[in-house]
Amino acid sequence: MNLLPFQKNALTQGRTYGILALLYRRQAGKTTIFARVGTRWMLEFPGCLVTYASCSLSAGSEMTEREAQALVGIVDLLAFTDELDTSTLTDVVAPFKTAIDSPAARQMLICHYSAGVNAPGPSPDYAWLPNYFRTSVGYPAQCRKIAISNGSGGAMTHPFAPGDSLLYIESHALLFSSYFNLFALPQSGQPSTLLFDARFNPLDLFNQKDFMRTIHATYPVSLDNAPGGVSDTFAQLDAHWPALLKWPGSRLTYGSHCFIPVTSSIGISSEFLHLPLVDRPDIRALSPFDEIYFAAQNEPHIDINAHNKRHFLKAILQAADSDNDGFDDYAEHLAATDLFDASDFLRITSFSLSPATLTIRFPARAERSYQILSAASLALPVTPLPNTRVTASDDTWLDVSFPRPESTSGFFKLQLISSDDR
Repeated sequence: MNLLPFQKNALTQGRTYGILALLYRRQAGKTTIFARVGTRWMLEFPGCLVTYASCSLSAGSEMTEREAQALVGIVDLLAFTDELDTSTLTDVVAPFKTAIDSPAARQMLICHYSAGVNAPGPSPDYAWLPNYFRTSVGYPAQCRKIAISNGSGGAMTHPFAPGDSLLYIESHALLFSSYFNLFALPQSGQPSTLLFDARFNPLDLFNQKDFMRTIHATYPVSLDNAPGGVSDTFAQLDAHWPALLKWPGSRLTYGSHCFIPVTSSIGISSEFLHLPLVDRPDIRALSPFDEIYFAAQNEPHIDINAHNKRHFLKAILQAADSDNDGFDDYAEHLAATDLFDASDFLRITSFSLSPATLTIRFPARAERSYQILSAASLALPVTPLPNTRVTASDDTWLDVSFPRPESTSGFFKLQLISSDDR
């Protein structure tokens, strides 16, 4: 199969984390990829039927992620080099120019060079998308609304300030010399702060063809270093620039920046951009989502990893009980029981009494930990019994013994100690 890099990564992550997740990219052939994967698996395993359901995630993702940020300095660089009469630099930035001019970028980026010089703003397509969903398609109805953010819920920012120089590239060649200085988006209250500074000087007899541009601009909030899903735009640009054209004075101060702010990923106003949302239930309550999950630290945008995979699994499995045994599929995943076998679930199977002890037996699964809880009556809360926490080394039957209660009756509960990395 001819997979794009992000699609190969998605399939690798799916095998690693036990969930096949094709990362959301618009107009990238998700249905085609699934069809190819299904066809390949059926060819490799004769008699195996692979089916799949294809659905669009655009209504869910694009309606909330309407503040994607690709750094205004980047788009100004693309616009500037587009005006130059040289194929060398145009070829260098061509992949970035194509990405910025894609329909998805025009519909999502809050700052796009098509809005005009010295006036950072979105493309006209930015306002079209939500209006189209509202008037022609409609929002999703009767569905579980879950937000999983790759951004820090604790207001972790990036190690640079608004207006800082992040990338400086100085180039000298036989027929031209140039420099490009790109800055983090300045915030309101920073007048006359540079955003983009560039000069292109081609070799001409009377030195009359200098191209220069200096842009000063601000934005109401500081987006580039905000908490949120991370993109390495500057690092990519620096790595893509030909080494022969990069002089020693060139420097990459910081290669990554915020791409999807946490506030955008959970659908609330950017006025709360730098607040620790994990400690602010009043602000989280403004989100249209029923469930919200944050990362502890800022992670790469659209990254499924050991820390957040459980949220995806829970969202997919919790609403189903495939074997109708009273335990939803997510609970069975955590317990490592068979979600298609109604006789296989977490349970106490027997009690045995001796003069001094009470022993509880149950089927255990490898690397799962369990705890016995008790209560004197159903009207009282259950509490853990001392010294009854056990961990199974393999799939086996476990017997947990503890001092026999003095009362003649009581209630006992077997509890699975969940692990965050399941």
